[in-house]
Amino acid sequence: MNQTQQQDTGLVRRGLLLLGGMTALAVVVLLIVLRGPDSSRKDRPHREPLLAPVCVTIAPFPAAPGWPWLVRLGEQLPSARGWEIRYNAAAALARRGSPKTPWPLIREMLDEQRQLRNFVTLQSGQLVPHEEDAQRTVQSALAAVADWHKKQDRAAAPSVPADLQLVYEQVDRLAQGGNTMVRVQADRVRQTFFRK
Repeated sequence: MNQTQQQDTGLVRRGLLLLGGMTALAVVVLLIVLRGPDSSRKDRPHREPLLAPVCVTIAPFPAAPGWPWLVRLGEQLPSARGWEIRYNAAAALARRGSPKTPWPLIREMLDEQRQLRNFVTLQSGQLVPHEEDAQRTVQSALAAVADWHKKQDRAAAPSVPADLQLVYEQVDRLAQGGNTMVRVQADRVRQTFFRK
């Protein structure tokens, strides 16, 4: 009986030690992700520190969590795991002209800043974005949107759902953006839109 209690106590201690280690690892990963690329460069926009306001407002839990700060934090993180698979599936549905095309996902693919956060590697202790891969994803989404419009029956003049209207707005922003290749492709895609 005494040996069984010692084994149970040892098992509990190991479990708590493992839980503490996993928590520490999660905190380290979160801090690395939030730190982002070197912010001392002049050509990058200023980023506000988001973790401190969230922690401060959550301090008197559960009174008032900083929901606006959490939303802003979510906007500065890369896409959730599996985004490559979701992007390929969404683009395939759009290229086929499917009525089940997930427009919010296509809109995410068209977000250049999000794609720069998705395509990063660690070099010399810094997260470095791969601009070519990010632009390739945006261009793939633009081509998929154009293909979707070509597959639709223009005589039936499909109505533009709200999600697709948001995609139109995203493409309009790209058509006025900085990258020449993306801007030209976005302008071509705009000509296929169902606008009156």
